[in-house]
Amino acid sequence: MESPVELMRVSIALLAESLQPDTYAMIPTSRGLDAVIDRRFETQVKSYRWYAILSRGNYLAAAADVGGRRISLQRFVLTLAHPTMTLDEVKQVSFANKLPFDCRLENISGHIGRTAVMRNRRSKAGTSSIFKGVIKRTSTSGAVRWAASIATQEIRYNLGYHHTERLAALAYDAAAYLLFENAALYNLPDICPDPRRWSLCVSVSLAKNT
Repeated sequence: MESPVELMRVSIALLAESLQPDTYAMIPTSRGLDAVIDRRFETQVKSYRWYAILSRGNYLAAAADVGGRRISLQRFVLTLAHPTMTLDEVKQVSFANKLPFDCRLENISGHIGRTAVMRNRRSKAGTSSIFKGVIKRTSTSGAVRWAASIATQEIRYNLGYHHTERLAALAYDAAAYLLFENAALYNLPDICPDPRRWSLCVSVSLAKNT
């Protein structure tokens, strides 16, 4: 079976063959991969060094360090296209063709924020929480705690118990960010997961499950 890197390389090459040469630019990243953007953003995008980030869930994304923050290419391109928008306003961008290295506006515009994330979310009907990955637990004494967990194709990770349903949902979102990055479906898509606040405790939880 081909690796995610090789599959992405082939997919981007096929995409490039279908595009008009004067409409797009190829942005080199690490791992020998190129990302595709609109030609008009080439100069600004190439002023940064871009990396091909492979998450534990085998999800690939292009990102760079911009102003001391790790920013995905699709978010950066959208702020170039919409100068009045800040990076914090451009969250959870999805891709029309499911290729995260195709960061042309045609592929990412209209796929920002709650609508983009919720369009593929599965129903929570019949569960004890309104949030994905969260379950209500009641002890024999009647005390209520909220358990969080997240699963990949290979394993389910237990993320501990939390005093409130919202805290459990945030723990799930932090784990989703660590595992799947921009491919994740978040409980609270309008709140960007803060690795400084959550990644340490979630990383510990993930490590306990390996």
